[in-house]
Order: sequence, then C-alpha cells, then structure tokens
Amino acid sequence: MRVLEHLIKRAPLPMMARLLLERSLDAVHINALFEQIASEQYTRLLLFSDIVALMCMVVTRMQRSIKAAYDTYQDVLPSISYVALYDKLKHVEPATMTALIHENAVRLGEVISELKAELPALIRGYRTRIVDGNALAATDHRLKELRKTASAPLPGKSLVVFDYERDITTETIPCEDGHAQERALFGKLLNLVRKGEVWIADRNFCTKKFLEGIVKRGAHFIIRQHAGLRVCFLSKLTLVGACDNGKVFEQKVRIGADPKGIIVRRIVVKLRSKNRDGDLLIGILTSLPPEIITALSVAEAYRKRWRLETMFRELTLALRCEVKGLGAPRAALFVFTIALLAANILATIRAAIRAAHGNEAAENVSSYGLVNDLESTFRITEFFAQTDNDLPGRSHADVHAVDMPLVTNDCKTDISSPSPQPFTEENCGPSCLDHKQCDASSIVENKPALKNTSDDQLFGMDWRKLALLPLMEFVALVLRCAKNLKLHRYPKAPTRSRKLQALKPKRVRSKYKPHVSTDRLLNPARYALAAPS
Repeated sequence: MRVLEHLIKRAPLPMMARLLLERSLDAVHINALFEQIASEQYTRLLLFSDIVALMCMVVTRMQRSIKAAYDTYQDVLPSISYVALYDKLKHVEPATMTALIHENAVRLGEVISELKAELPALIRGYRTRIVDGNALAATDHRLKELRKTASAPLPGKSLVVFDYERDITTETIPCEDGHAQERALFGKLLNLVRKGEVWIADRNFCTKKFLEGIVKRGAHFIIRQHAGLRVCFLSKLTLVGACDNGKVFEQKVRIGADPKGIIVRRIVVKLRSKNRDGDLLIGILTSLPPEIITALSVAEAYRKRWRLETMFRELTLALRCEVKGLGAPRAALFVFTIALLAANILATIRAAIRAAHGNEAAENVSSYGLVNDLESTFRITEFFAQTDNDLPGRSHADVHAVDMPLVTNDCKTDISSPSPQPFTEENCGPSCLDHKQCDASSIVENKPALKNTSDDQLFGMDWRKLALLPLMEFVALVLRCAKNLKLHRYPKAPTRSRKLQALKPKRVRSKYKPHVSTDRLLNPARYALAAPS
C-alpha cells in the first residue's frame, strides 16, 4: 500500500492538520507579507515564516514550551541563539499580526467555500461579523522592569472580528496597552466595516460614533444597548411575541439628541429570571428594517454572539493562547495571534467534517479532543518529510524564492500569486482538464492518484507540493481524510444545565479548619467508632 494512501486511512487527522498548516503557513507568502508590512523589523538569518511555524507548534500544544520547540527544530533553524529568537518575538509589529490573520483567513476561507461547508446565513443576504475584545491574563515578572512591582503585569488586549458563516477569525486589532479601553480602537475597527455586513457586539461597543460609522459605511448592526447611550423614544413599547427566555417588545428610537440622528429599532427582552449579571431587561439596538428581520429573530441573532465567546474559551482550554513567561507585550500578543490562526485551522477541519459527515456530527466534535489527538500523532507527518523535524510551511528549495514555479500533477502553479491558480486551459495539463467540469465530491469518489510518486519518493514527501495543489484537488484530498475520521474518538462533553449549576451548595470556610481529611468526610462512621487514646 502506498504511504500516502496509508496516511489518509490510518492517520487522517494529522494528515489534514499538516496539509492545512502547509497551505496557510506557506513560507514564500508569509515572508513576502513580512517584507511588505514590517517597517521596524528585518530578516537577517531567522525567517519570519519559521517563527510563525515554531509558535504554531507551541500554541497547539505539540511542544510543551518555546524552549522545547527551539530544541526540537534547532537542526532546521539557522544558527541562532534562544535569546535571539526571543528578541525576534518581542519585536513583532502589530500591523504584521493583523496582516497575518487576514492572509490566513483568505486562504482558509477559500478552502471552506470550496468544501461548501459554510454555515447557513444568519440574516439572508448579509454577511455576519461578530466582534469582541480579549484581554490577556497577567504574565510572570521576568522582565527587569516588572521585578520591582507586585501588581499583575498586563501585556495587552485585542479586538477580534469573527466571520459567523465561515466560523473563522478574519481580523484582529492588537493593542499593547493593557489599560487601554476597547473604544480607543474603534477608529481602526470602523475601517474594517464593509457594505452588506451585519455587525453583532455587546454593549461596550454601543457608542453613538460607532453606530453611526457602521450605518455610514452601508452596513447594519445588532448591538446591545449601553445604559450610557442617550436615545429619544419615538414610539411606545409593543409586545411582539415570546422567546425561550421571556417576552419580546419593540419600539423606534433615535440615537442621540440631534433631530437628524439615525433612527433604529429597539428590541427589549424581558427575562423570566435574572441572568448572571443580575439583569431582567436586555435592550438590543438594530438598524435592520422589520422587512428583513423580525424582532424575535433579532433577539435570537444576538445570542449567536456567544459563538465568539466559545472560540475564546477554546483558545484557553484546548489551545495555548497565553505563555506566562512572555512578559513583553508584543511577544504575548503574537502568541495570541498565532492561537487565532490555529483556531482557524481547527475550524477548517470542522468544516471538512461538516462536508463529509453533516452539521450535527461536526457540532458534536470536541476541539479539545482534536488537539489532544494531534499532540501525540502530528509528528508522524514529520517522519515522511524530506528533512528530519521539519517545520510546517518551509520550502525545501529556497524559502526566499518568490518567482519559483511549481509543477504538480502536470499543472503549472505560480506561487508568487496570493493563492494557487484555479483550473484554466492555459495553466493546466491534460490531467487537470479532466476535472474542469467536476466538483470536489466527484474527485473524492474517483480518488485520483498523484503522478510520479513512488514509495521511495513518498518517504521523502514534500508536503508543500501537496498543500499547493490546485484548490479543487486540495479540497478533495482534505475530504478524503475527513471521511476516514472516526468521530467517536472526539466526543463533546454534555453541557451542564444552568439549573443544576444554581443548585451547587455553598462552601463553608473556617479560619480554624484550614484543611480537612478527605477520607474522614467520605467515611465518617469509620472514624466515629475509633475511641481517642
């Protein structure tokens, strides 16, 4: 049996992860992006693509620490010290992080679209964007300037823009000031708003300037009302129906005191019981007309904001989005950026599962289970690489080459373009023209074999050539891996009911009993019979 077929059948998850890592972390494109965006940093020995790939091994928990990753891949890295690597990390510019996530979202978004695995549109005719901020936890006091203070050092925060339909992060705005308000970044955030989008956010984003900026750019919003936002009521609250949590009311309001202010709809949800913040009323403002979406659907759409919160939770529990030892703000923000990139790859794997097994099966797959499996199985892909301990995305010919053509499967692909070229009669050979009228699913059934790949060659596989296959063939290869996944290995834990959580007994604290014997609490009768000596 050929090695490639063996990997697809016996190790589909690490095979998928390796292919997606190679495609999204292609060294030529990432290094070209770095040269174009970076204004302070420059390349001398250590390539930016190597730093990205190395940190990807850390955030996915395939390596226990940055030092462990450095030691493991030291043979393929230039002759640099660990101090030089850390110095490179702490000087990565925020603009480079933003461009890296955007490029990653474009490349993986193409794969998800070709898989036809996008989630159904939340609002018909619009693309949904969910935005929220994430503040990084305090780091260790390892920097010289931090050793003199006992206060928790905050390395910074980021605004994250989430594409609901594709289930991936499309943009991030990092901020090095840990005490900065999210609202200070609204100017940069408004530059990302596009016509035909609907933006969903919590009440911290509910400011007059931000709401007007969204409408001015031809987009719409569904944002929870902040108590400090001044509105003028233009109609009375009218009951429109009931939802799972309570009753829903609607009225028209004008933002601000200016008579020329924008007029929006105010949706009020009167809860049956208080939420965790102690609120009984939730006000939601939206610029969408009632002809497009009803008040009940607005209330339901706002709840989808928790999909981004769930992704943040996966960054912390399944991945490693924070490294306590990295006290430099830019280094900590860069780790968080790479974690977002890794989360996009996990989302693409889930998209392939949706395409192969259905939506319900994909929703029941645990991200923690996927990452836990990759921790122990991913390195099997390195055994078949051209070099030992090879990092994903590296080009074995020349990572500095931008105009180097790649010929795979009789199809000429120019890797100087942002993504592999699609099928055309000019750039495809006879084997490619056979698939012009086919979709990815038909290629999966036909299972085309790669030409000129003997067993000896596959033991020295160039993963980059597989990753840069034309999009249709690449998606077919990913789908074949997804079909061979045994999903029962990655079950999602059942969600605990909130009623059961509310019934948790309160803990009794006593300064006279700082600790207790567990066995005495479990078996009180055994110790009650024992007489004191």
